[in-house]
Amino acid sequence: MIILLTLGMAARKFRQAVRTATAEKLSNRWGHDVWGNKPRRFFGDKHWAEPLKWNAEALEAGEHHRVFCASMADVFEDSPGLDDQRARLFELILETPTSTGCC
Repeated sequence: MIILLTLGMAARKFRQAVRTATAEKLSNRWGHDVWGNKPRRFFGDKHWAEPLKWNAEALEAGEHHRVFCASMADVFEDSPGLDDQRARLFELILETPTSTGCC
């Protein structure tokens, strides 16, 4: 099973060639003006709990899931203001051993 997990939206625009153009277009279409040096949009605890549910289901079924994480953000963006979100994500990764992910 492949799962898409989006825990937040936005990133700084730092190089035209590296921009996440699709994510920016989608967030603008949905009315979220979050790209560039603007406040980020983060999802709540209910959304963050979903991987724990998927982990429990995978354990019960004896499965392993692939999770594509942060398709609408840049986890490794050079922004100290994101340190808490990154720490939360890395802790979540440790708590979900049935998932192999990429950010």
